Amino acid sequence: MSDFAVWLKNLNPTHDPELQALQDFAKTNAPDWPYGSNDVGDYIPVITAHAVDANRNALLAALARYFAAWKQTGQTAPQGFWAGIVAKAAGARWGVFSLGLFGLLIAVILTYGIFYGNFLGSIAKPEQARGLITFLFSVSTIAIFLLITIALYWDNAQVEERFNRAKELLTLMIGIFGTILGFYFGSLANPTSEGAIRLANIEVPNVVVAPGDKTMVTATVLGGTAPITYDLYFSDPTGTVKTETLTVKDKAANGGAISQSVTIPAEVTKPASVTYTLVARDAKGNQAQGMGMLIVQPQAKSQ
Repeated sequence: MSDFAVWLKNLNPTHDPELQALQDFAKTNAPDWPYGSNDVGDYIPVITAHAVDANRNALLAALARYFAAWKQTGQTAPQGFWAGIVAKAAGARWGVFSLGLFGLLIAVILTYGIFYGNFLGSIAKPEQARGLITFLFSVSTIAIFLLITIALYWDNAQVEERFNRAKELLTLMIGIFGTILGFYFGSLANPTSEGAIRLANIEVPNVVVAPGDKTMVTATVLGGTAPITYDLYFSDPTGTVKTETLTVKDKAANGGAISQSVTIPAEVTKPASVTYTLVARDAKGNQAQGMGMLIVQPQAKSQ
């Protein structure tokens, strides 16, 4: 059964301006609104202290009317100490509370790893450090995606503006994440074996580019039997960037150096992530591939 504050928040104010005013007041004064309390005496001082004179009596009357209606529904629920704390945190400053809890958890894990475990010794090994970075970015990207989804549908206010800002952050995270995955998983499973071929230093001058920009994909081919050739593929699952014309096939990598010029299509009108895959091939048919990410960000239109 719902507490009074939760019950009040979930009511539909479409045909009741007094209810709308009371809900708006509770939202505006969320830090002082007594979430978790089922005592009307805790709500009256907040309205008395923060409401303007012209609205105070109307808000008090609406509070009394809806508190009585809530009582008649029989939705009283006994609430313990910890339940009250959680309810107040959720209603007032849930974001600050969540970030603080997450920060405390990370601090505890790092403290344990540094002083009681073999954390520092393990990340001194390159393979361990790469695995840790990949894991952290995987978890962070997924967590940001979930937080964005929850935030968008938690409150319907200003959805479009918040979605545009969140989309830019998520696009950046996906770009970094794709670059890390390309570096971590791009080589052959056994690059140190005799005659093996592998790719190193796959990069672009700038990850973020604008429509119509020219950029350069560079890499170094290590090992393999000459002559070395390469293919370069681009993909955008959303279809925002037309990548068909960007494909390069059977180009020679003279001396093992790859330097391929790429022109971003000029008709892109919204932010997009483009994944590129570089495949190197030697005379014996051995292959190695690597991946990277470009973020296409159109210039903001002048007002």
